[in-house]
Amino acid sequence: NKIFGASTDGCGTKLDLANKFGYLDKIGIDLVAMNVNDLIAGGCKPSIFMDYIAIDKMDNERCNKIIKGIVDGCKIANCVLIGGETAEMKGIYFKDKLDLAGFAVGEKIHSFPDKNLIKPGCLLYGLSSSGIHSNGYTLIRKLLDKSKNPFDIKKIMCPTKIYTELLELYKFYGDKILGVAHITGGGFTDNISRIIPDSCSFKLTDWEFSDVFKWIQNESNMTKEQMLSIFNCGYGIVLITSEEINVGDNIGYIL
Repeated sequence: NKIFGASTDGCGTKLDLANKFGYLDKIGIDLVAMNVNDLIAGGCKPSIFMDYIAIDKMDNERCNKIIKGIVDGCKIANCVLIGGETAEMKGIYFKDKLDLAGFAVGEKIHSFPDKNLIKPGCLLYGLSSSGIHSNGYTLIRKLLDKSKNPFDIKKIMCPTKIYTELLELYKFYGDKILGVAHITGGGFTDNISRIIPDSCSFKLTDWEFSDVFKWIQNESNMTKEQMLSIFNCGYGIVLITSEEINVGDNIGYIL
């Protein structure tokens, strides 16, 4: 019997910056990524994708740019865009505002071992992110408005990485991978905690933030712990393994 997984997500207020700064042709990649990364982290291989665009007044040029990005994202994820819906909702959305949602389905190709096999001494490995991905942009929008040291908008808008490489790691490392967390809203704190037993906690090692996360921290005056509870800070996926494996960066361990 085949088992299928499904996911649904948007790309948050990053969409507002894409609309403002001319990145609507890339934001579709983020939309696909936020959905398929959840699927892949759950051991599923993405197969189909659908989109939903809600807009105040129909604008073919803007909608076509968004759909171009969605098509590009589906190519990276190796899944098929089978359809979508565009809704004109004047009076619900402010002038020139819009929202996106995505829906993905995939077949389960990897079943993780029993969660209770995660115990003190297990290792955490991080797979690098492409940047901020699609979380924390309500704060970033505020920082951009008030900052006297504006950061490169191209780096701020870099599309979310799509982690198809995980599908190969499942084949190669099998039962050594005990769990996978997609580091989205809630950062490391929430996303790792929900896949480990209640009796366990975890410790992250120290790493130097890349320039974009240093900028966020400097402009917001947040502590490192606060940063790690909101942003991916350089690692978009965390694997929990039973032993050392040759993948990504070793960034912590289970306590």
